[in-house]
Parts: sequence; C-alpha cells; structure tokens
Amino acid sequence: MNTDSKTPTLSDKPRSTAKKFTEKQTMLIDLLRSGKYSALDISNILPIGDARSEIRNIRNRGIVVRDQWEKSKDGRYKLYWID
Repeated sequence: MNTDSKTPTLSDKPRSTAKKFTEKQTMLIDLLRSGKYSALDISNILPIGDARSEIRNIRNRGIVVRDQWEKSKDGRYKLYWID
C-alpha cells in the first residue's frame, strides 16, 4: 500500500454543526414562533398526531419552548410558544 498518498478518512470530511429538523418539526417551530397554541390547536393546524411528543423532541434538540398552564371550564391545558 502506498503510504505517500493520503486517503481521505471520516475525520477529514467537513462536519455540519447545523441542527437538522424534520419537516414536521420545522413547521412546528415556525408555528410556535407565531403565537401561543395548545397541543390540540397544533394537531388541528399541522399534520402532527402527538404535538406534545414533537415539542419534547425539539426541546431535546436545544429549542426553548415555553409553556404555561391555562384553566377552562372543562379542566386545564398548556399553551406552548417560542419567544
């Protein structure tokens, strides 16, 4: 084997530091930047079956999603948003 020529290795390849989100996560982030929404609102607006799970996923990837409890005549629920 010729040791004079440098064979590219995995460590020689450029690494992307940008966080990549799925299309649904990107839509959710855009929506939450536009206002406050409940999990039910999000599921009605976007093709996301489990909004709370997607919120957890984007939080785990470093996005700060704020929330607050709200009361209604039927119980309570959370509103979610991104500042």
